[in-house]
Amino acid sequence: MTRTVNEWVRLGRPAEHPGCPGGCRILTLTGATRRRIWSLNTAAAFRAPEEKKPNASIASILRSSSLDSPQALEEYLLFIRNQEDDPNLSAIDNKRRRHTRILWAMRAYFDKLGFRDKVPELRKYIADLAIALENLIRGGRTDPLFVKTKGSKRDPMRTWGARLQAALGLECLILSGLSREKAASDAAKSYKALASLTRGTKLDLKGSLLSWYDRYGEGRVPVPELLEAFETERSELKAANLSPAEYRRRGKQAFMHAVKTAIR
Repeated sequence: MTRTVNEWVRLGRPAEHPGCPGGCRILTLTGATRRRIWSLNTAAAFRAPEEKKPNASIASILRSSSLDSPQALEEYLLFIRNQEDDPNLSAIDNKRRRHTRILWAMRAYFDKLGFRDKVPELRKYIADLAIALENLIRGGRTDPLFVKTKGSKRDPMRTWGARLQAALGLECLILSGLSREKAASDAAKSYKALASLTRGTKLDLKGSLLSWYDRYGEGRVPVPELLEAFETERSELKAANLSPAEYRRRGKQAFMHAVKTAIR
């Protein structure tokens, strides 16, 4: 189609080209006109659904007709997660914006399932959380939901979750035949990004890895759910009786997961 239009322009025909969508009119023979004609011919092919545009509005997400199956929801949530950052927002606000859109997409999905009438309070909880997050981006009054009360200043669950993966990675290296010291030393050299999980500067990464491993092993982690997960995974790893190579492979997976969480 584009070649036909370009030939029409080359021949100097000033009238409308009979095959141009919508009867687009050729006004000049400049390169700008050719680019304009090309954009008219191809825009429809590359037009993203409204809810998938970077600046998609809440309304477009809620009225989306594509969020009608678990697969469609999964695809859209992955699309949101992998979207490029908005250069006008800070790193943390870009994260908040992604979470906000994920929440609105979930509400739209539940509406498609008929939850609008069956479980109206569920829709309200999702919307309230999304609005509270969006309010942080726009600089309004901070919702009490995000105001931390005075008390313990322990590390957040997300940090302990990453440390859990690091501890499991260390367990795998030890099961592969390495000593505690050698396993921690090798991991510290290979996964330096885990240093962001350390608290203060008193311990180097090797020392921190051993500390996290011991705290999980001795039940001294302040998050019961993560502690239970460690004990379960550790028991399964020991019972599996895998080859040293397989333990090292699984250890690498655990460390990479920890790194991904640490730098996110």
